[in-house]
Amino acid sequence: MINCALVFSTFTKNLKQIVEVEEQTALSLECETSHSISTKWFHNGKEISGMDHREIIQEGRLHRLVISRTTVLDTGTYKCTVKNQTTESKVTVKGKNTKVLK
Repeated sequence: MINCALVFSTFTKNLKQIVEVEEQTALSLECETSHSISTKWFHNGKEISGMDHREIIQEGRLHRLVISRTTVLDTGTYKCTVKNQTTESKVTVKGKNTKVLK
């Protein structure tokens, strides 16, 4: 007889719901799962590959998305998913005030 146990992974630490950062600063979104398992990250519904200015890091049960220098284009909704579980964060990147010299 074979006994198979399904490992059901959930988020034990969700993403911070609302995040505001200044343009050109670093952003780190972090969540944790109950088991060491692969996750997928999305920005405004589009899957993030980690092959651009965003870095996806997994260290055991800890999952992190890092943007070293944000731009206003990084504003939006970020989601981390595992199986049918999702956690999300609404990120606002504030543009730096430009001073006009007279």
